[in-house]
Amino acid sequence: MSRLRVYITTRGAMLIVVLGIGFIFLWTIRSILSPLIWAMIVAYILDPVVDWMARRLRVRRVLIVVLLTLVLLGSLVLTFFAIRFILVRELRDLIFSIPRIAGDIQDYILGTQRIDIFGVIIDPNDLRSEISRAIQDNMSGLGRMALPFVVRAVGSVVPLLLFLISTFYLLLDFDKIGPAIVNFLPRRWRRDIIPLLRDSERVLGSYIRGQVFLILIMTVASWLVLTVLQIRYSLLLAIITGVVEIFPVIGPWTAGGIAVSVALTQPTALFNGSSTLLAIAVGLAYFSLRQLEDIFVIPNVVGKVMELHPLVVLFALTAGSYLAGILGLLIAVPIAAVVKVYLRFVHQKLIEEEQAEAREYHGADE
Repeated sequence: MSRLRVYITTRGAMLIVVLGIGFIFLWTIRSILSPLIWAMIVAYILDPVVDWMARRLRVRRVLIVVLLTLVLLGSLVLTFFAIRFILVRELRDLIFSIPRIAGDIQDYILGTQRIDIFGVIIDPNDLRSEISRAIQDNMSGLGRMALPFVVRAVGSVVPLLLFLISTFYLLLDFDKIGPAIVNFLPRRWRRDIIPLLRDSERVLGSYIRGQVFLILIMTVASWLVLTVLQIRYSLLLAIITGVVEIFPVIGPWTAGGIAVSVALTQPTALFNGSSTLLAIAVGLAYFSLRQLEDIFVIPNVVGKVMELHPLVVLFALTAGSYLAGILGLLIAVPIAAVVKVYLRFVHQKLIEEEQAEAREYHGADE
């Protein structure tokens, strides 16, 4: 049976130890890493823009980073003040409509007659009263939650500042990170590791930039569809649709379910006033958008670089959610894709080692 020969220098052994200690340390403080991870994602997305502007304008990188940071902050502030009144109004209306929506959905599913299930009598009116009471109890508790909410909001300023500062410095020195990693590696590793890092960068770049584009496309497209169909809270639902695109498989179904639920419980002048037909139209529209996304957008934007089986994606999402919550859901798929790149690399090295041993064996026989 062939054996894989591994040559480890002192520097290589130190590198492995440092990486192991670093991984343990990062895992210990994983709960506070979210701002840094978001900063790395944003810096990764904006780095090509900074490089292009620095070349075209022929100015120092630090000036471009400062200018771009100010422009982005200004754009975010202007956008927030432009849409905040619409969003606040739609969010408030949606929250206070939850009891009515729940009751309408119950009437649609159960009707108004008592139901006998194996001798157990279910009265829809009693069930509606219980649901409304539970929702109202939770709504009344919102006032008591105001102070803790304010405290958490103030506490979130620190992670926000950490995110902004980290993004600034990462953009400032992003072009130096790659060479620093390569210089730290033992020389005999570089011939193999550099292509591996490039493949990993290609996978991550394709995924992150593709997701940003998908968010923009789905937000605009769903807003247009919901506006044409005269769905309430169209802007809020469109933003939710775009944001949940970052959660593969789960996100699109969640967004479609929310939009259909709202359509099912609102009065409409379309389809002869039938909310059921309106909900079906919304469902078909979301299904069509998803199909167009899968056929035209994803192959051309993200490409086939991910090459992950749907079961692998589901397992990665489940594991990511269990280990790191929402952040785990965000990074599970790209991490799985990078792991696949590394496994392919190890497999290729094993094959090359077997072929080398076979050549040595046949050469010795001759």
